[in-house]
Amino acid sequence: MQTQRIQVQGFSVNYAMLGCPDGRPDPDRETLVFLQGWGTSISIYPKLLEHMAHFVPVLAADFPGFGETAEPSEPWGVSEFADFVIELIRTLGLKKVILMGHSHGGR
Repeated sequence: MQTQRIQVQGFSVNYAMLGCPDGRPDPDRETLVFLQGWGTSISIYPKLLEHMAHFVPVLAADFPGFGETAEPSEPWGVSEFADFVIELIRTLGLKKVILMGHSHGGR
């Protein structure tokens, strides 16, 4: 699974965009946004993400403090993680999303 970097809220975010011919999301097509579990990174979910990408484009990103995305300067609660996800979706220009969360990502 190939990853890329994008700037969101001052973080250089590690993310993957699967199921898009040129690696760029189509803003008018539904995209599955996968939200990983606590203490994990997107690097442990490649088979799941690649399978889902056969049906719908998939976006997966390491939350701040997880995987290859730097830790926030202060501890975050659910609202800060939610705001981060909203800003990530906006930054990528996605208009139609399906959220799929595991563990912490499901909160």
